[in-house]
Order: sequence, then C-alpha cells, then structure tokens
Amino acid sequence: MEKGQSLAVTIVVSLLCGLVGGILGRLVLPLLTVGAIAGGIAAVSPDAPAEVESEDLKKAQQTLADLRTIATAIGTFALEENHYPVADDIVALSNRLEPDYIKRVPFEDGWGNRFKYLANDDGTRFILLSMGPNGVEDRNPPDPNQSDDIVIVDGEVARYNRHVFE
Repeated sequence: MEKGQSLAVTIVVSLLCGLVGGILGRLVLPLLTVGAIAGGIAAVSPDAPAEVESEDLKKAQQTLADLRTIATAIGTFALEENHYPVADDIVALSNRLEPDYIKRVPFEDGWGNRFKYLANDDGTRFILLSMGPNGVEDRNPPDPNQSDDIVIVDGEVARYNRHVFE
C-alpha cells in the first residue's frame, strides 16, 4: 500500500470511528446515567439484600471451586502415594502438595476464613472444609441444610449450604 492510500485509509477509519463514537456516545451515556440512578436507588431500597445474596453466591461458588481444586490435587497425590497427605492443617497440606500437585494451595475461602484440612493417621480419609460466611465450624448440625459450611470428605462434596447456591 502506498503512502497516499495509507493516509486515505487512516482518514476514513478515523471518520468512521468518530461517527460511531458520536452515535454511541449519544445512546450509551443516557443509558449509563439511568443505570447509575437506578443503582443508587437499589442501594437504598429494600431489595438491596438480593445484591448481598448475589455476592455470597459468588463467594460460595469460588470457595467450592477452590476446595474442588485442592481435592483434585489431594487425589492426584493419593494416586501416586497410595494414601492421602497426612497433615493437620491447610499450611501443612500445602507443604505436601506444592508445587508437584498444585501450583499454589488457596488458604482462605471467599469470606477470608482459613480452610481446614484433617486426615487420619494412615491417610485413608480426609476432610477439607470452609466454615462459610459465619466463620464457625458447624459440627453435626441438627439440619445439614442449615449449615453454611462447605465440606469435602474423601474427595466428594458432603455438605454445603443449599440455599446459598439456589
């Protein structure tokens, strides 16, 4: 392409971008303004808890994904070693798994609580859990559906707060 043609293409593209930008600016800016006003109203309206629930849902989903990733690394370790890693907390577990089975073991759930890991002495069973938003381990809750903990036992999700995921 010659210099004259290149300059002409640049001018045409610039004009089109300016035209499209002007049109979009006239359409999008009012929509953004309406969205900001609606967002401000929602923040002070009684419907605001839905936003909090949505945030909890995101944290719960990320926490479950992290727990499953850790459980996969534990399972891979077990395939090679014929037992689960014997450790009494998440830090000791990370020392057994990093970097061969997982690049970095996440230590905390979506709410900033430290994950718990326990394995029996012979490495035939393990429990990995998040204490959920309240940060309290719900041992043997009368109704498991009322617990906000997310628990993985021997690689399977054993308990999670179903209403957070609905």
